[in-house]
Amino acid sequence: MITTAEKETRITHSQMQTAKTCLRKEFLAYQLGIRPERSAKPLRIGSAIHWGLDQYKKCMLGNAPVPGGEACYGILCAVQNKYNETRPVNDEYVYDWEIERATVIALLSGYFWRWAEMDADIKYIASEQKFDVPIINPESGRSSRLSTVAGMIDGIVELPGKQIAVMEHKTTSDDLSPDSDYWKRLRIDSQISLYYLAAHQLGFVVETVYYDVIKKPTIKPKNISVLDADGIKQVIDRTTGERLKNKNSTWKQSVSDKETQALLTRPETPDEFQDRLLSDITTRPDFYYARREIPRLDADIEEFQYELWQMTKLLHECQRFNRYPRNTGACVGFGTCAYFDLCTSGYEIGSGIIPDGYVVVDNVHQELEED
Repeated sequence: MITTAEKETRITHSQMQTAKTCLRKEFLAYQLGIRPERSAKPLRIGSAIHWGLDQYKKCMLGNAPVPGGEACYGILCAVQNKYNETRPVNDEYVYDWEIERATVIALLSGYFWRWAEMDADIKYIASEQKFDVPIINPESGRSSRLSTVAGMIDGIVELPGKQIAVMEHKTTSDDLSPDSDYWKRLRIDSQISLYYLAAHQLGFVVETVYYDVIKKPTIKPKNISVLDADGIKQVIDRTTGERLKNKNSTWKQSVSDKETQALLTRPETPDEFQDRLLSDITTRPDFYYARREIPRLDADIEEFQYELWQMTKLLHECQRFNRYPRNTGACVGFGTCAYFDLCTSGYEIGSGIIPDGYVVVDNVHQELEED
């Protein structure tokens, strides 16, 4: 029999998505609070950008103007200081981490530049708006006695046409072109419906959802030629390491035989990578940034209410029987599940022993924590 920890009565969208993927994963992550010790790169980048955008929006609450250069610089410095808290202990990972940090700063810098003019016409009403609202049975209209649904709406805004909208920020690696599947999927996205519904329950008369997306870069750090004092590239012998010359006694600057020769290079520094990324952003901003209105019809909200009620009943059923079936099809689908090693190692739940590489968190809904 599986032994569970004290039950958390709130349910979040992240928890429901986890349960849809694998009920055993939901149990480990949300009922027992077991989490991977080191956050993954996408989570670190996404969290840092999200925090920076929150600082940016808070500067514009009410009728405040769009932050100027000095204010944006202050936000970037604060983001960098906050990211420094995640610095890895192992020196082996420091370079990659510094590239991550440079990526975050470049993407936020480009964002402030890209949307400065448009944001002057948007009124920011709320930022990081928490909610903890009843889960309603769509058949009877009664609230669940066992659970509520909680979350954090990124923003509530008034658009230039005076529409009140839920504003949702995302970072993604997906294609953001107008006809891409990324936008089609949002038509049925349950998180949007939840935030729309919750906003109404909080008293905000929202009419639509305004989706604001930042695409992660596809360019990577590269090797740069090491130049001598005269600014000339250096080609060396792979065996001896000696610098090579052409037949006319000038220094070689290109490799003519890859097996025996090598161009002397060094890794691009984080600052150099950041500058190159910023240049790419300013050259093609629409590749990196996109905003689009995602409507929600009454039928969409009604369908989501049924989904929310059914997922709540499913989670309660698992808790009542203390059984959480595995979905082994999700173990190695899109990357390996963070709990794969734990599930396959014979870990004994309830033993009180926390496996290496995992920790137990005090708050299973860390996305609701305030910084």
